[in-house]
Amino acid sequence: MEMLRRSSVFAAEVMEVFDRSPTDKELVSQAKVLCRDYIHSRLHRAGIGWSKPDHGSGGTLAEVSSVLLWL
Repeated sequence: MEMLRRSSVFAAEVMEVFDRSPTDKELVSQAKVLCRDYIHSRLHRAGIGWSKPDHGSGGTLAEVSSVLLWL
């Protein structure tokens, strides 16, 4: 019985993750931040940048931005 309860709890947690997918507006906002960071990085690398990229607003977006710049 405990196993059934645990699997039900796990299934509920998995469904909650799918319910929290970002909205179109959030996706566009994240894409804009990533593109801006990438462009600033390339300008800086070429010696014509005027400011340091902020790599997103922290958290996961900052990590994604760092990986994108590394690639």
